[in-house]
Amino acid sequence: MRPGPNAIAISEIISHIAYCEALAILGILLGRPKGEWGLESPLFDDRNWYPPQILTQPIRSALLTLSVPQLIAEWDRVHRFVLAAVRDYDVSSDTRLEKAWGIAPTVRSHLSYVGYHVAYHVGQIYLTRHVLGEATPEQA
Repeated sequence: MRPGPNAIAISEIISHIAYCEALAILGILLGRPKGEWGLESPLFDDRNWYPPQILTQPIRSALLTLSVPQLIAEWDRVHRFVLAAVRDYDVSSDTRLEKAWGIAPTVRSHLSYVGYHVAYHVGQIYLTRHVLGEATPEQA
């Protein structure tokens, strides 16, 4: 369910985070084309690259069929896979990248932006939960 006409659903935010984390690390940092990421996920969809674009179509059926525990488990699976893939990436944080997110085209800036991006969208999820009237764990 989308909480409003200009807001994406929590499942779509999770899909966006997972897809972008994989793209940023497997695609950009490690240079693997999407077909060579070594991971398939119902959370991956090129349409979830840019949130305003997500609003131009209905929620994908693959997301509607996943329960909240399944969404969380799948997001965790993607995250752990990405971490494992980059664990042995041994370059200086000042190494320049041909393509990068962030303020400078370096490994450090790119990874900092990826962390910021995840935190930003997790904040959106918590805000959406609050707006919908849910008491989240930190409110207990």
